[in-house]
Amino acid sequence: MKDQKSKPGLALALLSATSFVSVMTPTLSFAQEQGAAIAEPATFGDIIVTARRTEERSQDVPVAITAFSNDMLQEQRITTNQDLQGRVPSLTVGASGQSRATETFTVRGQGATYNSAPGVVTYLAEVPVPAPTSVSIQGVPGMLLDLANVQILKGPQGTLFGRNTTGGAVLLEPQRPTDKYEGYLQGTLGNYDAMEFEGVVNLPISDKLKIRIAGRSVDRDGFTKDVVTGKDYDDRHYRTGRIGVTYAPTDTIENYVMVYGTRYTDHGTGFVLGDYNEAYYDGLFGSFGASCAAFGLGAGCSALTDAVNAQKARGPREVAFGSDSFTRIKGGGITDIFSWDINPNMTLRNIASYARMQNYIANDQDSSPFPAYDTFPFKGAPVDDTASWTEELQIQGTTPDNNLNYIFGAYTDRTRAVGEQGLGANVVFVSQVAGMRQITRSTEAVYGQMTYNLGGVVDALDRLKFTAGYRYTWDRAEGFGSSFLANETACANGEVLVTSIVDCRRYSKARSSAPTWTLGLDYKVTDDMLLFAKVARGYKTGGINTGAVNPGRESFDPEFVTTYEAGLKSDFTVLDKPARFNIGYYHSKYKDIQRAAGDFNTSTNASGAIVINIAEATIDGIEVEASIEPIENLILSGNYSYTDASYDTYDFPILAPQIDCSGGLVFGTAELSCLPFQYTPENQYSVSARYTLPLAPGLGEITGSVTYSYQDDQYSSPSTLLVQEPGAMLESFGLLNFALTWQNILGQPIDLRAFMTNATNEVYRTSNSNIFNSIGVQTSIYGEPKMYGLSLKYHWGE
Repeated sequence: MKDQKSKPGLALALLSATSFVSVMTPTLSFAQEQGAAIAEPATFGDIIVTARRTEERSQDVPVAITAFSNDMLQEQRITTNQDLQGRVPSLTVGASGQSRATETFTVRGQGATYNSAPGVVTYLAEVPVPAPTSVSIQGVPGMLLDLANVQILKGPQGTLFGRNTTGGAVLLEPQRPTDKYEGYLQGTLGNYDAMEFEGVVNLPISDKLKIRIAGRSVDRDGFTKDVVTGKDYDDRHYRTGRIGVTYAPTDTIENYVMVYGTRYTDHGTGFVLGDYNEAYYDGLFGSFGASCAAFGLGAGCSALTDAVNAQKARGPREVAFGSDSFTRIKGGGITDIFSWDINPNMTLRNIASYARMQNYIANDQDSSPFPAYDTFPFKGAPVDDTASWTEELQIQGTTPDNNLNYIFGAYTDRTRAVGEQGLGANVVFVSQVAGMRQITRSTEAVYGQMTYNLGGVVDALDRLKFTAGYRYTWDRAEGFGSSFLANETACANGEVLVTSIVDCRRYSKARSSAPTWTLGLDYKVTDDMLLFAKVARGYKTGGINTGAVNPGRESFDPEFVTTYEAGLKSDFTVLDKPARFNIGYYHSKYKDIQRAAGDFNTSTNASGAIVINIAEATIDGIEVEASIEPIENLILSGNYSYTDASYDTYDFPILAPQIDCSGGLVFGTAELSCLPFQYTPENQYSVSARYTLPLAPGLGEITGSVTYSYQDDQYSSPSTLLVQEPGAMLESFGLLNFALTWQNILGQPIDLRAFMTNATNEVYRTSNSNIFNSIGVQTSIYGEPKMYGLSLKYHWGE
């Protein structure tokens, strides 16, 4: 059972990719320079990115990056993280078995692990957004409002960015105030009673003071209905706003302050029941001296079978829940970015921030009338309430001959739980699992990176640049987790008895530190062609296990990845037609991988969850992005990625007998190196066409686009083979999207846009619960159905 499916070699994938040049392509096409109002459809513009903490053309950066301009975000209707699915090579977005609002990123096989730091960190205005521990949410909904661009950086980014990561980083750059009085008002109506309002106003108060205000209101009914209560799930309601203020008292000093906030609510996630583990329940109840019939489930758990059959008959858009579900998220923050041009070649920058995010989440994750697995905030406490402070001081610049670019800095952050937080669950009909916790985390780091043009040494080496970067990081975590027991058993194993209801609190601390670094060469063959090769070391911090119930499992160690990468970025012509082709290959060695596991204490009968460092892996892949304009006003584009991720070693400690890669039932430790990598489809691609209809002057501009995206099967379970985890393999799917925009209608500053996503109404799963063996039920989260609507936008000052 070592190989669960055959895989084509990288050479074959590379050959296939290069033969697709005319249709495979970067979302970098139709990009534009940051801050411009309307994209240039007839050319391949440039997005100004900050992948190396300074402004550069995306095509000039020797980093694997996909970027979207503000116009691309609006035209492709990208308003949530999930909307990026299928548009970025090597990126998947999903709920990670949690709630629909989670929307976690996985890049090149590295993403979220329950109760540990994210593998892909999201930044807003250069600051990492709050990342709680219980639910894998990063930041509040609505952060994609009024952005200059979105940048997805792939691979370890541990040298220049605040929090170390192994998978990559997502950079959200807000539109900053400009020196023009401009803005827009936009309203959108769609199916499922969708109603959205959005507005932006830019106010140049003076040459020194500029203000930009943006806001969005979203309401949409759910597309999953409860046949018992009539309640709709998977709805969406939020209000978000942002204010940016730029003050430049002199020509050399500038200060930018950004304040943002969001309130979000929904009726919960529409989990869909797939199956019950009847043998599990029958055996479990028997072990307590009872039977399924004693719990009203019928002989042989027949009521469970009836619930599964009823759900299959209803289909995935109707459910029958047995407990209340809801999501409430609120949060926001303030960021201050100070810049001082000490001289024409040197700039001092200071970036300080405070942010807070609070969420209350309850879910009927068994999606049935029975109390098999219902989660809820415990004792009225939030599931997560996280406050974060960051401070970063950096100096960057160039030497007078422009041969050396440098950046040096120091970074610190502190993230803490605001008060005690609780998470409870009704599980397997007969018990309640609950706990409180409180965690504080902190990071300190120093870093430096330099890029030198070797032409400064030998003229023949002009345009060949060498980059070296180094960072050292110190991380700490401390706090407690508790297990509330159903009996009066005294706390054991060093836990502290806090209350009379047997609140056993386990206090723990963890420290980790490590260097990360990058070395690279890039060569500008021509002004329009860049070759680069690099090696980078990434690190993701260790932490504490607030759900541990056994001594010796209170903490876990960091994980590491070393990635070797080479790539080409090029703009050229084919028969005088403009084209773009970017391709990259990477090879990663991934060690001390963090994976979540169950924990059970035989003395206290307490159960919990832990993170352990348990595996090593090798990940190889290619990423292709390309565009071409075969005829005037028509742009064809697409992207493709191939990922070959496999475990080298994976010995997983188990609490109950489990089938492993030997094909037999094992006890104690399961050998799982044959397990597919989590949330890592082997093949992904998207193709699109965009055509601008020539109109007479004064009539405006009509643009239509169509995009089809596809991804292979992806495995969702971190630690169980498919034979024991039904539904763990999320089936492949493809989505077809349309957009039609009429800009400046009849010469007036009015735009009309019609859109349709998932036009074929594809039914596909984005997440699986992966609790068939531990809790005895399998449920899924399904992707959005067909969505369509109209937007009307009035703009001024452009």
